[in-house]
Amino acid sequence: MPKWSRMEYRAILRYNFERRLTVEQCMDEMEPIFGDDCPSRATVFRWYKQFQRGVFDLEDEPRSGRPADVVNKDMANALEELIKNDRRITYRQIEVLLKIGSQSVNTILHDHIFFRKVCGLWVPQKLTDEQKEERVKWCKSMLKKFENGTSNDVYSIVTGDELSLYSYDVPMRGQHQKVWSFEEDIPTTVKLQARTLKNNTIVVFFGKRGIIERVIMYEKEKKDKDTWYLEKCLPQVVNSLKNMRPKSTLDFWQFHHNNPPAFLSEKVQEYLKSTGLSLLEHPPNSPDLSPCDCGLFPLINRTLKGHQFEDDEELINAWDQACAEITMDQWNQIFDNWFQRMTKCIEMEGEYIEKI
Repeated sequence: MPKWSRMEYRAILRYNFERRLTVEQCMDEMEPIFGDDCPSRATVFRWYKQFQRGVFDLEDEPRSGRPADVVNKDMANALEELIKNDRRITYRQIEVLLKIGSQSVNTILHDHIFFRKVCGLWVPQKLTDEQKEERVKWCKSMLKKFENGTSNDVYSIVTGDELSLYSYDVPMRGQHQKVWSFEEDIPTTVKLQARTLKNNTIVVFFGKRGIIERVIMYEKEKKDKDTWYLEKCLPQVVNSLKNMRPKSTLDFWQFHHNNPPAFLSEKVQEYLKSTGLSLLEHPPNSPDLSPCDCGLFPLINRTLKGHQFEDDEELINAWDQACAEITMDQWNQIFDNWFQRMTKCIEMEGEYIEKI
């Protein structure tokens, strides 16, 4: 389907507003149609507020500050570097960090560096024929190895990824109160500055029976991710696996991840091989084939969406509680859907999968 313009999305929002749909009803109608390209709830809420004030002009208001010529090679390189370092970074965070408007961000993303979001991660807009072939080959291999997801060996899979937690300052009675939230869940009423965006990261590993280990990477530890993974995170994961099956060797476990940059470093790869774990590959630029990005993370985010937390400890406790409340049927469904996505990827000859 051709890419919709921002003006076309806004026209739909105006139409739904005139139909007296609520923000939630509007989102419920648009999300199944547009998937990851659907405007965020914050965007819909902002335009509804504007319509309620009697302002129906769908054009962007003129912006003060940086001029329109920010759409250039240097800015494109800077934005691409942000995405390289954080594949989940949001439009709003990009605007804050680069100090440019939403239209400039959109133009650079879609007309210069050619990125789009799939399952919450930035990926190239179009896959090459070679990338599609690699995705199909991987899916066929996984389906054969695990008998279309029916093999008991599925219980030996350990998969994991990173999820960001953000804090920002909320002005209150002349002071600032720090509030924590997940990823895009930042109220539009908060005027963000680059210094307010602090972020820690949850690194989580799980299997078909539930969470195996989760480790917090604090912002100060991100300066040397390799060391953090080698000395803190991965040893904890390995110890948890040993404790789960003390009589088994580590090659029982089949270790999978969605290629976060730190995992691709030579030192981390050497460490993983030295543990004896059986390593499962993952095709590049394929969040739509990840049980984290298309299974666990959306499930947790739906549970915690709209909540604000006074500190990172409260937020992490809420994360742990949300994970504890996931039923065995839901864990099974995450893995069943994963293998269904592999089948659909083959049917679609390696193209991105929006929904199964």
